[in-house]
Amino acid sequence: MVDHAVRGTGAGRALVEDMIDWAGRQGYAAIQFNAVVDTNAGAVHLYESLGFVTLGVAPGAFRHPQLGDVGLRIMWRELRRVETGPDPEPRA
Repeated sequence: MVDHAVRGTGAGRALVEDMIDWAGRQGYAAIQFNAVVDTNAGAVHLYESLGFVTLGVAPGAFRHPQLGDVGLRIMWRELRRVETGPDPEPRA
């Protein structure tokens, strides 16, 4: 979580980018967030912009103080490089 006072300053992005870098250097295969509140559009947008995908949503798993029961996303990002092989020869 990023404090309200520093939202919009890039602090959250810097934290997540550092975590991705660290986890990759440690040899982790992926990162998974098990509880991203579905209505937290800022966090969802940030994570998606850094390559995370939503694997699923647990409907109504979080009781939001104003919105009531909302979903929790499970978000995941691959860290290993996927080898695709050599580029194919160009066709004439």
